[in-house]
This record gives sequence, structure tokens and C-alpha cells, in this order.
Amino acid sequence: MSFSFALRDYQKDSLDLKPANMERLEELEKIFPLFSTTPKNDFALKNPPHIMVNLMESFGTQMLSLQEGNLNLLGELAQHFEEDFVWTRFLPCQNGTASSFFCLFFQSPIVLSKSKYKEHYLPFIPIEVYKQQGYRVIFLTAGNSTWFDLGVFYESARC
Repeated sequence: MSFSFALRDYQKDSLDLKPANMERLEELEKIFPLFSTTPKNDFALKNPPHIMVNLMESFGTQMLSLQEGNLNLLGELAQHFEEDFVWTRFLPCQNGTASSFFCLFFQSPIVLSKSKYKEHYLPFIPIEVYKQQGYRVIFLTAGNSTWFDLGVFYESARC
């Protein structure tokens, strides 16, 4: 019965996203500065920083609070927790792991990987912005790539 319900939902996939109205782009840009840039930073151009985003379930922060002295839960990453910028508390846009991934990586509160859009390339996602600046984007997960079809979706995002 569960398979029948899942198949029926998949077949009637009602998610129908319309293209953005580019005529309103100038108006939207005033409200949401989508294409704004930071001032030129010569030091950063000569010394491009490494950027790592580690998204973990909220219960993981509790385990990291035990890190001290002889109990090294972070391994070689401990040095970076001490020397680099680390944000340990921020609110996701949704109350769930998959939807948090989509908000962070694709600026979408909709879990697109379970829709007919799962193989669509999205040009203005944060991943693409970093790639256009010469960064190599790698997505690592300890989970299975079939979870929410994230493997297919990240492949279409060219991660």
C-alpha cells in the first residue's frame, strides 16, 4: 500500500515552478541585492581562502562541547576550530535535514530532489557562484546518495 501511495504521488507531481519574471529584476534587486558584490580584496585574490561548510544535525553540537584536552573528537579539524571562523549556532530555514540542505545549497525551501525538477541545472545557486570564482566544490556525506535523491540532484548541480 505504501508503494502504491508513493507511486501515485510521484505520478501526479503537482510542483509546477514558473520561470522568474526578468522584467521585475530591477525591482527585485532593490529589495534583494542578488547580484551585489563585495569590494575588490587584493589579499584574498592572491591568497584565496579555503571554505568548508559542515552541516550536521543539531545534536552534533552537544557532542562537540565535550571536545577538550585529551578528548579530541575533532581530530585534525580541532586546529581549524581554534584558528578559523566557526559558527556553531544558526537557524536553518526549515526544521529538517533535507529541507535545510536545499535552503543552504539551492536557496529553495522546497525539496526539489523529490520532484520532476531533480535533474534541472540551477544557474544562480551558491555552489555555482563559488565555482565561477575558481573554487572546486566537493559535496561529502556519510549518508546514502539515494536519500531524497540527493546524489542525482547534486550531480545535476555539478558538485
